[in-house]
Amino acid sequence: NALAIKQTDETELVDAVLARIPDEQRFDGFNDTIVRDRLKHGMPVLKTRASTLIELTEQAYFLYRPTPIVLEGKAAKPLNDEARARLARLIPLCNELDSWTETNLADLLSKFAEKEGVGFGKIGQPLRAALTGGAPAPDLSAVMVFLGKTESLERMNEQAATG
Repeated sequence: NALAIKQTDETELVDAVLARIPDEQRFDGFNDTIVRDRLKHGMPVLKTRASTLIELTEQAYFLYRPTPIVLEGKAAKPLNDEARARLARLIPLCNELDSWTETNLADLLSKFAEKEGVGFGKIGQPLRAALTGGAPAPDLSAVMVFLGKTESLERMNEQAATG
């Protein structure tokens, strides 16, 4: 199955994922066009990580999940007060980034961790929680590109303000 998914046309996979999104996850304001664009952008990476269409749909959940993301239990653990404050300091730097690319974002996140004097995990885990709800997802800079600048910043702001 994994080989078949990797060899399948990405547009076909996007259609398959959209068809498999359960009705209860199609919240008020669910926008097929926006979700389709995010899926299309992320599919080259997402399809390499899934063995079945069910897995592919689950792994793409961060692209279409309702916001604000409500974090509970293990998913909420990385976003303590210190992490929320750090996230609040990261937001303006991301906002100022002119070119929203994986390379630029990876560089920004790395430099931010260095400036904060912490390992990347102290940045990455809270940021992953804010962006994906803690769900498995590709590299953070890729996640941010797939979501787009506006959605990434909105999710970061929501979590930085919660607490």
